[in-house]
Amino acid sequence: MSIFDKADALEELREDRMPMVLGMLGGVMPSSRALWNSLMAAEAEVGRKLGVSLVPIEVFSVEGPTEAELAALGDKPYVVEPGYDMEGGMLGTFQWGSILLGHKPLIEVVSVNFVYPTINKPIYEVPKDWIYPDYKAGLIQFSPKPTPVGLAPSILAANIMARGGTVPQMVRVRYRAGLTPKHENMIEIRDLIMRATVLHTIRFTPQSGSISADGMSQSKSIDVDKFGAAIDDELADLRKRLNGPTWGVL
Repeated sequence: MSIFDKADALEELREDRMPMVLGMLGGVMPSSRALWNSLMAAEAEVGRKLGVSLVPIEVFSVEGPTEAELAALGDKPYVVEPGYDMEGGMLGTFQWGSILLGHKPLIEVVSVNFVYPTINKPIYEVPKDWIYPDYKAGLIQFSPKPTPVGLAPSILAANIMARGGTVPQMVRVRYRAGLTPKHENMIEIRDLIMRATVLHTIRFTPQSGSISADGMSQSKSIDVDKFGAAIDDELADLRKRLNGPTWGVL
């Protein structure tokens, strides 16, 4: 799944991006298939370097989606991740700890359940108004409301401590993460992907013997290196802005 409309992206590449480097390609415009493949490779590379999904993804925990959920997803991307370990000291009367999620930025927390690894049904569903998300960092913090219902986690914590203090993969979080089309950095990301596509096309287009003979291949190599370094610098800066501060798990 791409953030680009194929027809619009190919038109932009042919009319706005590639004409500036045709001299480095022997004056030959790559085919639509080659351009689209380069765009897909560049999009994957940019997403990997930024450390985020460029499109919204559904994150399921341990069991994965049901058949009904798969049908509802259609062609939308999803991942299945392990649960998060439950520490006995994580639960208190009015204050819990935090969990740094595996995917960010966070779009929505759908549910948080406590489930022993040996069973599938939740033994405790965390109320939504007890969850305080940091969307940019992908961090969720818990703070129970001072109600009689709040006694349940404290009893649960005592039970966990009695069993050894830690239960692996007990915290099951169902959430949605990644970038939405209206994300504040999306215009910048699209431009970086387009430039990375041009770079990918130049790097993987064979050069003729005549170009190599008159020294143009060497100048091409220098220009490509500078072009790539500039893109990498912008990606590194954008990654910092997207991911926010580094958090520790309490």
